Amino acid sequence: EALADNPPEGWDYADVANFEATVDVKRVYNDPSTNAVLVWPHQCSVVCAQGGCDEYTHAGCEYVRIPEIGTITGRSTDAQVRFTQNQGGMADMGLVIGGNNGASGNFVVVLEGMAATSSDGSGDPFAVRITQSMVASGTPLIVYMIGNGRSLDPLMGVVNSDITEYITDGEDNPLRCDDAGNPEYCWGESNSLVGFNLSGPSGLNLNGDAQDAMLMVSPRSAANGNFEHLLFLMTSYNNETQGDYTLIFIMGVK
Repeated sequence: EALADNPPEGWDYADVANFEATVDVKRVYNDPSTNAVLVWPHQCSVVCAQGGCDEYTHAGCEYVRIPEIGTITGRSTDAQVRFTQNQGGMADMGLVIGGNNGASGNFVVVLEGMAATSSDGSGDPFAVRITQSMVASGTPLIVYMIGNGRSLDPLMGVVNSDITEYITDGEDNPLRCDDAGNPEYCWGESNSLVGFNLSGPSGLNLNGDAQDAMLMVSPRSAANGNFEHLLFLMTSYNNETQGDYTLIFIMGVK
């Protein structure tokens, strides 16, 4: 409750009706060792009345909730990096991501600060190199494009190196997705992103909706097709909408 609405006698902490069922917590803080600390008053007792009462505390955590996988929580060993460029236009940026000391496993990459604008032309291209370790892991490459709000209707697909046309499968279906979970508008296996949630230390609290996009691609199939890279193009349906978006990549290495 807001401080102005508090009764003079205070709130009865033993009455659960005085508490919210859920709460959204946002922060701007880049130390992942402790994602959040929940604090509540100490119940008074004879011992603490004599020696002083400390507050109860409990660590909280950041997480990603994905329909295909479930809830993924952050750990103190996770990595974060800020990057920018000052070229005054489009420029190539490279990120090398893997396990520490060659460790194997699956991981999630979250790219914040992306935007679809009227000056993007065809859209924003993101190339993922198909490595042998990705193929050996057996983990599909899953890519999500989540609009930060409802102003953007995301659309993404796998395109050729000239960014002139979409790559197609054996039945000439383009590898493209507008609304995840709708087979008429999304290639391959996908689920609606209603229920998707991402929260993190930057203060981001992102919820998916029926307009968000996802693609699931087999690295082995890509390698068998002699693709060294998969080039994903991020844009909006018919380039009709603009807005901020977040990219999420799920992959594995072995």
